[in-house]
Amino acid sequence: MPNPFYQIYEGAALLAGAKPYFINCTAENDYLGDFDAVPAEVWEKTALLFVCTPGNPTGAVLSKEKFKKLIELSDQYNFVIASDECYSELWFDQPPVGLLEVCAEIGRDDYKNCIVFHSLSKRSNLPGMRSGFVAVMQHCSSLIYSSVPIMVRQCRFNINWLLFTHGTMKYMLKKTASNIARNSTCFSQN
Repeated sequence: MPNPFYQIYEGAALLAGAKPYFINCTAENDYLGDFDAVPAEVWEKTALLFVCTPGNPTGAVLSKEKFKKLIELSDQYNFVIASDECYSELWFDQPPVGLLEVCAEIGRDDYKNCIVFHSLSKRSNLPGMRSGFVAVMQHCSSLIYSSVPIMVRQCRFNINWLLFTHGTMKYMLKKTASNIARNSTCFSQN
């Protein structure tokens, strides 16, 4: 998981009985972490990789190339990428790249081992509301459902989980792009 990180990542991992491995996000690696420095024996034991893009608290954004590298590692070591993209609609010059966008670009229509978390409260200026969604394909749903009680105990808020079909994912990607453009205009005017 990235370090620094949103505290729920570590809390949920510990409550699930996992041993977190921290990837330091420093000025030297543009606050993105050095995934190449992670030893193979750590990747072999990895079940879930948390990434946050744009990152909190640094604002660093993973590139398409970094996402592609993580997808390759996920295929090689069979872990799930959990991309926290709750700040994806807050940007100045260009929208940040998202995990689902990269999957669509490389033809990964099954979105294997890819989960995206999104918060509606950030873009709607409703901090504390804790409203959001998770985009996940059917093959990862058992991971999500087994984690719900742990995350709810950790967060102490209600979470609505949605499973999306392939067609719904394509619609969401298109709809999200138009929402981002609209919201970017609003933010740049204020």
